Amino acid sequence: MAPKPAQHDPILTVARGDLAARLKPLVRTALRRLAEMATLEHDWDSYGADPPSAVAVTTASSFLLHVVEQLGELAGERVKPFAVAPFDGGVQLEWRGSQAEVEIDVDSAGELSYVYVDKGLAERHFEEGDGVDWPTAIDLVARVLASASASAAGRGHLRAHCSGGPHAAG
Repeated sequence: MAPKPAQHDPILTVARGDLAARLKPLVRTALRRLAEMATLEHDWDSYGADPPSAVAVTTASSFLLHVVEQLGELAGERVKPFAVAPFDGGVQLEWRGSQAEVEIDVDSAGELSYVYVDKGLAERHFEEGDGVDWPTAIDLVARVLASASASAAGRGHLRAHCSGGPHAAG
C-alpha cells in the first residue's frame, strides 16, 4: 500500500530552531522518508511486511538528527543518507561513500546494529555488530563521511572536525 500523505512538515516536528535551519537538503529528504514510513500499514510491500514501528521511526529520526548535531555541516553534504523500510518493523539508515559504507539498522524496539564496509582496501573489509551504542554508530557514519571527504577534498577538514566528535559527548 502507498503511504498516507503527511498532514504537516515532518522536519519541523523532529528538528526545531537552529538545527532545523542547518539541515542539508539530503538530510531533509531522509527525514521526510522516515515520516512517510510512519504511515505505512501492514503488508505495505504486498509480501506481508510489517510497517516500521513508531519506536524505530522515532529512534532513526533522532539518530539522524544526532549525527547532524555531532558532525555538523558535513552530515548530508557529500554522502546522502538513505532511509529504508525493511520487512521486519525496523528502519535502516544507509550512508554509501566511494571508499566506505555503513548500514545502521534500528529494530522495532529501537536497538541499533550495523554493517560497515571499507571499500578502500585491496579486498573489502566488513565489520558488523549488534546492540551498539550511539557514539559507536556515529563514529561509523563519521568514517564513511571522512572517506567521502578524503576522496572529494582531502582528509584534513572532516578528521579535524570529528576528532572530538562522538566520543567527546558525555
